Amino acid sequence: MPTAKSHDKSTDYGSVLDEVYEIKKKYMETSLVVWMGDINGSFNRSNMSQNDVLLKSFCHETGFMQIKGMPEKPTYHHFVGNVSSQIDNILQLNF
Repeated sequence: MPTAKSHDKSTDYGSVLDEVYEIKKKYMETSLVVWMGDINGSFNRSNMSQNDVLLKSFCHETGFMQIKGMPEKPTYHHFVGNVSSQIDNILQLNF
């Protein structure tokens, strides 16, 4: 997923969400669709980034949801130690 260093990060992030949507459409009738990894968006940040807003909106519109039991503790820690967040996720379609 695009990061904060991307040239046009909201457009890039939205383009990747469009690709995930196409995968969902293609396989949702025949398979359990699971999306996991470093999504560069969080459901748990109090100071929401643009990626957080786009991810939450995307999940609301498409039916993706975080699996039950996902820890809310940080999964990313900046090497300087001044930033941490929970950006690694496992999402599945809500049936």
